[in-house]
Amino acid sequence: MKVRQGFVSNSSTTSFCLYGTMVTSEQVVKAWNKLHDEEISDSDEVDIDSLFTGHKEIDLAIQYLPDDYFNGVCAVGIEWRSIKDDETGKQFKDRIEKAVQDIFGTDIQCSTHEEAWRDG
Repeated sequence: MKVRQGFVSNSSTTSFCLYGTMVTSEQVVKAWNKLHDEEISDSDEVDIDSLFTGHKEIDLAIQYLPDDYFNGVCAVGIEWRSIKDDETGKQFKDRIEKAVQDIFGTDIQCSTHEEAWRDG
């Protein structure tokens, strides 16, 4: 293992580990139209971070993958570190699968998504 000593400028490292699914921009548009009063199309620009805003029962998060962000792909789910103290792994997975399938459809399959990248 190589350890870098000293200050590194203009670089950052990002990572996440969540249980959920990967979705496309088309799936996000459908979800937006389902959850919000306003209709949007594929050509409209929306703040994807606000997809679940105002829906307290939905605690899903959106994570972007740098190479796929502009291709319209993102991960939707809940980070493993958010498992409740009194919750089993199966209960955690079932809770997320229900939320994801309620929004994106029952044909969506969930799994663990781990990503890490360095920019700089």
